[in-house]
Amino acid sequence: MKSEVLSPVTEDSFCIPEEEFNSKEIIDLYLSNFNIDVNRFFLNIPTFDIYRCKETGYRFYYPVELMGDGLFYEQLQKKAQSDGSGYYREGTFDHKFSLEHIEEGDKVLEIGCGEGVYMKLLADQKNIISTGLELNNYTIKKCINEGLDVYNMLIEDFAVTAKSSFDKVCTFQVLEHVYSIKSFIESSLKVLKKGGYLIISVPNCEPYRMRHNKYSALNLPPHHMGLWNIEIFQNLTKIFPIEIIEAKYSNPPSITGDAYFRLKSWLDIRSLSFETQTFAEKIKMILCFPFAFTYSIFDKLNGAINGGQICVVFKKK
Repeated sequence: MKSEVLSPVTEDSFCIPEEEFNSKEIIDLYLSNFNIDVNRFFLNIPTFDIYRCKETGYRFYYPVELMGDGLFYEQLQKKAQSDGSGYYREGTFDHKFSLEHIEEGDKVLEIGCGEGVYMKLLADQKNIISTGLELNNYTIKKCINEGLDVYNMLIEDFAVTAKSSFDKVCTFQVLEHVYSIKSFIESSLKVLKKGGYLIISVPNCEPYRMRHNKYSALNLPPHHMGLWNIEIFQNLTKIFPIEIIEAKYSNPPSITGDAYFRLKSWLDIRSLSFETQTFAEKIKMILCFPFAFTYSIFDKLNGAINGGQICVVFKKK
């Protein structure tokens, strides 16, 4: 029997278990995709679950012990640097979109500022000297060496002495890593002035990445703890003193891409690469792909294929 789990959003309502995962499969995914051993997060946890908050629809992985630590993120960052992809992104759609809602003279806080990419963008395009919060010591040192105003603090601790201090609070691709959603959002709003904007971007999960990619390693623990979409954000307005000003998706995947991930879901295939799949899996994919492609065409025509990322602008009441 599954244990009773309280919602990380409300902290006073129980949640429903929806999906069960085999921990060894996830450990193997991280080893094969990134050559990173995540076994320590799954000790004595042979299986784990996705739970759904009945009040908001928010879906999250449980237990909290699955959440990544500093060493894990350092390993991911080094891996990204070694293959040239980069863990901290530049020129992303959410950065550009957020700038439409920020004016020169605004006092801005970024939660999870990474290497300071967005803070430097604010300085260059809006002439704003912003403040950043970050927990990665390696990137904090880099930011400080570049003259950025960055602190190694949780938003919950920072909010104690910074009440109603900022016009805009931004957090890009961070909320999906957080377990304690209620305290994170409450603290983010605490540092905002009345009428200020809270700007949040996350991977869009309907119900998974790219709609169907249930076994996207970086959308699983220990990297991600929550699965977000626009309906969940809309329900947040019933819990917190906020209203949605605007929401925007990144560019949607192609019909072919959507069909491929749909097909993987249908056939319950774990591996992302076609080349690494077994001969039998390849044959099944070839035979079934036309059907998946047809479904994706209908979804495209009906406007059901959204982008892989979503950015939402909230206003504090």
